[in-house]
Amino acid sequence: MTDGLLRRDFEGNFIDVLRGKDTLACNADLGCATMVAIKMAVESFRQSKTLLWDAKEEKLRTA
Repeated sequence: MTDGLLRRDFEGNFIDVLRGKDTLACNADLGCATMVAIKMAVESFRQSKTLLWDAKEEKLRTA
């Protein structure tokens, strides 16, 4: 909780969207960016290398 404001959990938000009562709190672009960051962290750890994201090519590259 920040500043006394409660945020809906994603599951509750998703169910409300299915019922037509709300819009998604997390859109596809935010979901994709989050997964790219997670994938980069995992691959960086596994390869013991620093990885960078090339937004133009939409690919990982080593530093």
